[in-house]
Amino acid sequence: MKKLSQFLVAMFLCIASVFTLSACGDDVKITSATVKAGTLITTIVKNDDLITSKVVLVVKYSDGKQVEVPASNLTFGAFDTSSEGVKDLEITYSDYTIKVPIKIVASEADVSSILRLESELIRDYNANKAVSSTSSEGFFDQTQPLYVGNDNAFNFRIKASGVDAQDNLVTNLAKVRTIIKVEEKQANGSFVELTGDALTNVVAIDTENTTFNFAESAIGKTYKITVEAANKDALAEPNATKFSSEVTVINGFNVYNAKDLSVFDNYNTGWQTIQDEVKAEHGLTSLDSIGGIVLQDDINITKADVRTDAFWKTTDADYGTKKTWTDQPLEGSLIDSSVAGIYFRQIKNGETFDFVGNYFAVNASAMPKSVVGYDGDGVNVANSEMKTSHTCLFFTKPFEGQHISDANTKVNYKNISFIGNGEMSNDVRNSGALLMMKNNEINFEAYNTVTTNFYITYFFEQGSPENDAEGNYLVKKCKGYNSYQNLFYVWGGENTTILESEFKNCGGPVILADVITADNDDPYYKGAYAPVINIVASTLESVVSGQEPWFAEYDAGSYVGQIAMFDMFINGEVDHKYINGNPSTIIKDKIKDTTTENMIPRLNIVAVVKDGYNLESKEVEGAVYTFNTVEDYEKHYGLNGKTQEKTTYGMDLINGTYGNLSVSNGVPFFEFANSGYFVNTPYLAGTGVLSDYIRSTIYEAEAVLNGVYGGIYQNVGPLLQQAPTVEQFAAMNNTSQLAVIQTVLAGVSQAVDEQTFVQLLDGIYAGISANCPVNNWAELTTAAQKATAIYSQLEALVNRANSDFTNPEVRGNYLNIYMPLGLGVVVGVYPVAAA
Repeated sequence: MKKLSQFLVAMFLCIASVFTLSACGDDVKITSATVKAGTLITTIVKNDDLITSKVVLVVKYSDGKQVEVPASNLTFGAFDTSSEGVKDLEITYSDYTIKVPIKIVASEADVSSILRLESELIRDYNANKAVSSTSSEGFFDQTQPLYVGNDNAFNFRIKASGVDAQDNLVTNLAKVRTIIKVEEKQANGSFVELTGDALTNVVAIDTENTTFNFAESAIGKTYKITVEAANKDALAEPNATKFSSEVTVINGFNVYNAKDLSVFDNYNTGWQTIQDEVKAEHGLTSLDSIGGIVLQDDINITKADVRTDAFWKTTDADYGTKKTWTDQPLEGSLIDSSVAGIYFRQIKNGETFDFVGNYFAVNASAMPKSVVGYDGDGVNVANSEMKTSHTCLFFTKPFEGQHISDANTKVNYKNISFIGNGEMSNDVRNSGALLMMKNNEINFEAYNTVTTNFYITYFFEQGSPENDAEGNYLVKKCKGYNSYQNLFYVWGGENTTILESEFKNCGGPVILADVITADNDDPYYKGAYAPVINIVASTLESVVSGQEPWFAEYDAGSYVGQIAMFDMFINGEVDHKYINGNPSTIIKDKIKDTTTENMIPRLNIVAVVKDGYNLESKEVEGAVYTFNTVEDYEKHYGLNGKTQEKTTYGMDLINGTYGNLSVSNGVPFFEFANSGYFVNTPYLAGTGVLSDYIRSTIYEAEAVLNGVYGGIYQNVGPLLQQAPTVEQFAAMNNTSQLAVIQTVLAGVSQAVDEQTFVQLLDGIYAGISANCPVNNWAELTTAAQKATAIYSQLEALVNRANSDFTNPEVRGNYLNIYMPLGLGVVVGVYPVAAA
């Protein structure tokens, strides 16, 4: 605190007095004196200096004259500010002395009376989560609580205004004396106020700065906090000086600025200076003990906020060589690295690390891009040459040398908006943009995030679901837009699920999934990592023509045209009894080729599965399954108590097979999502005709119906006058076949006795029971009961098979294609508009 005030004595008091008296006459006297408004602060903080240098005394004389006397002509008495209370300051002019009461308060928080008190944090939190969920900026889940961490003090970011002792309006008050009430939420939903030890054992409160330092015992609990100004102004509007908010406490560090965010990183040494400041400020001894990051404000990240060793300097050993790789300035650009993020977090086995956003944003749009790769490529704007970017903003992986064996080891992203420094465009400089994140092997869940303008959004590396301990990646109720390359890159992740989410617009496929071979030096090596991806009740769309930067970078533009050629097999141009009548197309629209001026198709390429190291004519493993509803997904895997049943087929390349077909015969296969309908076409032989349909629900229905009719015809054929032959029956579609069977069964029931008909029906059921089981067959005793049960099962089978092709919700999603050059492709399907 400041020392006691030192007060000036007017040096020219006598001269001024003589001048005044001579001007006014010997009989004129001072009758009153007051301090001019605004020249003396009359409420000050304990131990602060009382500033008198600007005081002006207004002196009135007996003859009615009035004179303003400056501080230089005044004498001020000694004044003690070491204790609180109201004390008089003596001010003397000539032989006239007045006393001015000065109020000494304990803190800056007591200086003003408060007109308005609010939390900027609560205001911003509510505004961000209220953005419409239908907009690209809005969150799907707008009901999430306000989370606070317990590793450092939580600050409501108070904004207050009031009036000082001179009735001047004061805004942006930093400190306000407050009255705090804390209530704990009970199991029944009610709140109970905490007082005494019950309060202090849970949270340490600073009533001046309105901060709350929660104890470990508060983790997992919810509290209602009410904050009210202690020194309310009499003119304050009701409730204008009071607010309440519920908060849920988690194990984490509250982040208010870019410097605070540095504690995410417990690996890179370049943060030391910044992190030492944060540790000192918050009393931290180790960053490893922090259980998570909790944003309490929007965080804007610039080069100045980041460790300097993340950027190129002229003194770097290979600066001269790398500079020749690009026509862009290298100094100060981002160093390209695949092994460490800007923020790098190592996770211990058994540890959960939460990254919670509270609907706030991490904005890296001002960060420099990389212009050279670590492996030889560089950005050259003059020649339209791009690079492959590897550096991510956030990287999480196990501690070096550790293996994850505890299924509770997990990284969670929740309620965050991420904004990157590049987007899908033809500007090759964006090929050096940041990846949003990478996660290596650890179980990971992103929930309720919104992401835009990164090179790649989610990057999942390796991982095996063998014991549920590692490599299970879930993205739920999330959004992502405008990635330069892909919205997802799955590097061997064997269990990736995208659930109730929306990802649109990128320069390549929405999902690029690589089959990789694990490091043989890894003691936990298990062979190849084949990606398995579930797309559940989600919208994934990347409408591309092959002219986008990603295709140009990897010389893959021609593949779009090759995939588009499959359109003839689903839009009615090729005669097939189950495809005609419900035309669809994989061509979204057409645009002009910038080189040839020809119109070229654009397709929605949702996923590509390929070899992680080479693109060549070879078998690849992996699967992409699509589910229209969460219930379908749960049934397919037998989750949440659901009885397991197959609800989709998808692009299944597991173990080198496509469904039940070998892919080594050099011809492509394709299939409608959810239909199980695999088409093997000798298209490469040039016939352009669908020659076979193999292992589908329709195939299954046909086989059963033909088997039933063949059995009936063989046993009672002579009795079936005017009934179609077996050959004629086989040429019908399954709906007509079902009608024939119904008619034939009715005719047989009239032509034979009950016992013969029962024996015939028992024989039929023995042949179809595997496909059409009747749970209570043993309880059925009459022929009529058994005939009805058989027909009901056959009808259900036909309806199920036909719905795969006639239901636009099923058929209008995706077509799965395996191409012999080593690509599995999932492409969007659209209904053909009626003429």
